[in-house]
Amino acid sequence: MATPRTATVAVRARGRMLALLAGVWLATGVGMAQQPQAQASPTAGLPTLADLDDIRSYQGLPVQAIEFSGTTADKTVLRHLRELVQQDTQQPLDRQKIGDSIRALYATGRFAELQVEAERTPQNQVTLVFVAKENLFVGALTAEDPLKRPASNQLLDASRLQLGELFRQEKVDRAVQLMKTVLEENGYYQAQIGVQQSV
Repeated sequence: MATPRTATVAVRARGRMLALLAGVWLATGVGMAQQPQAQASPTAGLPTLADLDDIRSYQGLPVQAIEFSGTTADKTVLRHLRELVQQDTQQPLDRQKIGDSIRALYATGRFAELQVEAERTPQNQVTLVFVAKENLFVGALTAEDPLKRPASNQLLDASRLQLGELFRQEKVDRAVQLMKTVLEENGYYQAQIGVQQSV
């Protein structure tokens, strides 16, 4: 059996490294096709007032503090995010303002998931914590290509991944298939491409 040659394409997503390993197997082998994941609705996860019913027991209590958790934003960005929160500290908690704040924060495109946790303090006030899961964006595309054909830039172009675009697994799956097509067009019919992610 021949030793496989590999071409590596690394895609950096904020906070995460994604490596597409394109292994060109010169011996016969069977590749497995991946099923594409269903796309989530862009409005899925946006709160309605009914979703905020759990916060009802805190309605009217003074808000002592507002914090963010799960975000890697610097102080300037956090200050901007805080400006989008309509609820003010030292003011009575208003679930309508919380719902509007979550929608405004989602509209930045920065968050994949966002929820608000409320905790009653011993002084009968409320601390609000916006718990976030940030969206990831493609930050760099590189390829280490031991093959003469296709060249590194051909594999990268075939991936159709763009710097700054929102990182989505279905786009990575599509990139793998497109890269495989380019390899096949260059005579590597048994090419296998594996995906590896690391932080």
